[in-house]
Amino acid sequence: MSYFLELNKFIKNYAEVIPEQAIEEAKRRIKEALKEGRIKLREEEGIEKEIETAGFFVEMGLLKRINNSYVKSRVVIAEAKSFYEQRIVNKSIRELMEFAEKVGLKVKKEGNIFMRVEDYLENSPESVDYSLYYKEVDRGWVRISEHELKRIMQERIKNIIERIEVELKESESIKKAEEEIRKEIPKFSRTIKSVDLSKAVHPPCMERVLKRLKNHENLGHYERWTLAIYLIKIGVGIEEINELYKNLPDYKEKITLYQLRHIKEKNYSMASCEKMRGYGLCVAECGVLNPLEVFYGRKGKKMDKKQG
Repeated sequence: MSYFLELNKFIKNYAEVIPEQAIEEAKRRIKEALKEGRIKLREEEGIEKEIETAGFFVEMGLLKRINNSYVKSRVVIAEAKSFYEQRIVNKSIRELMEFAEKVGLKVKKEGNIFMRVEDYLENSPESVDYSLYYKEVDRGWVRISEHELKRIMQERIKNIIERIEVELKESESIKKAEEEIRKEIPKFSRTIKSVDLSKAVHPPCMERVLKRLKNHENLGHYERWTLAIYLIKIGVGIEEINELYKNLPDYKEKITLYQLRHIKEKNYSMASCEKMRGYGLCVAECGVLNPLEVFYGRKGKKMDKKQG
């Protein structure tokens, strides 16, 4: 069973005194998550396993003390991705099924792999590829592939970690650790200079994505892609969009700049409202055919001529 499911046992053992080694481990994990977006997990057995569990416990407590949405999102995503890459991706089907049960996912294998609908809906990634509309459903069970099981398990781990709250006992060591981590938190830009986003009239779909972005929520592929196209179309510069995308908890500068420049170079069209509905991004009936019509006005001079 993984370390993040053993917190109750650890809390009983270390309710009063937190070992310095655990605090150092917690700082290492948070710093690696902030800098690399990944965390190197320790060995699964022996003293290394105990240190990892202790460090994870303190890590969760420090996140609560710091109370920063970006830091929490980036650490949680890094934890889930690292666990997926180092503890899940190479597991056998039998091991995967056993671990899925341990983290609360109801699964069964009858030739194919099946998962209960409610667990699938709660834990599947935010992607049109995981829409239940495209899946085979039989009496409350969804047929999934081995790869999909692994990805859903990653999302399940992320969901579990997001809900963990740990209260750390006050100490000088904990205070110093908190101060040290606060110095590592990057500063963000939430405004666009070339276009005043606060005064502009945006379509509800893009308003929602912009709000999620500024709240440091992890956007799905289609949200990132359509927002980038939208901002480029309304005249926002690549560097400014890149600054805005730094709010993403899994931001990577090289990849982000490459994708933004690619979108601009290829002059991709804004997806039509019909496509936005297919992506699951439409949040209101605006009475237009393309989200850009809301920004420029239905009879505006500057319109996107290549609609989706």
